[in-house]
Amino acid sequence: MSIKKYTVDEWIGFLNHFLPNGEAFVAKYVEGTNLRAYQKAKSQEFKRFGDFASDLISEVLPSTSINLLSEWESYLGIPDNCIPLATTLQERRDNVILKLTSLAYQTEQHLIDLADAYGFTITFGLSTGFNYTLPFVLNNNERSLFLISGNFSTNPEKAAVFQCLIKSLIPANKTVVFQEL
Repeated sequence: MSIKKYTVDEWIGFLNHFLPNGEAFVAKYVEGTNLRAYQKAKSQEFKRFGDFASDLISEVLPSTSINLLSEWESYLGIPDNCIPLATTLQERRDNVILKLTSLAYQTEQHLIDLADAYGFTITFGLSTGFNYTLPFVLNNNERSLFLISGNFSTNPEKAAVFQCLIKSLIPANKTVVFQEL
């Protein structure tokens, strides 16, 4: 999303529309007159402010931010135990987006989407952790083992960050096991 950056001449036209038409204000169209110079001076300030507003909108979004990226990192606590401080601008943006995305974890699908956003394909399973079947069910609603299978060997550095994030998102009473596909 962005706001169009208008030229000084476009701003002069906008400002001239606020002045009434008539003989006293014909000078707004005549180059070299005091009224035209006054409108031009005002339009330069409007242009400066309009350009600032346009740039600010792109700064608010982490995917396009440059100047406010350090604010995003500070707010999200980057670097942390999972996400190291990146060296390139794009890596820093990716880390901010990854951290923001990870804060929205609520369901299995969110974890799958998070993995996909980070470049991994995972399958997600819940089990009781028993390797055998009992003749009766022990609290079947309480799944204690999260088994996450994925293609983690494709990028071990990103895999380490992803796995650390997942471990921080899973409740403390659960066990997470990562398995290579």
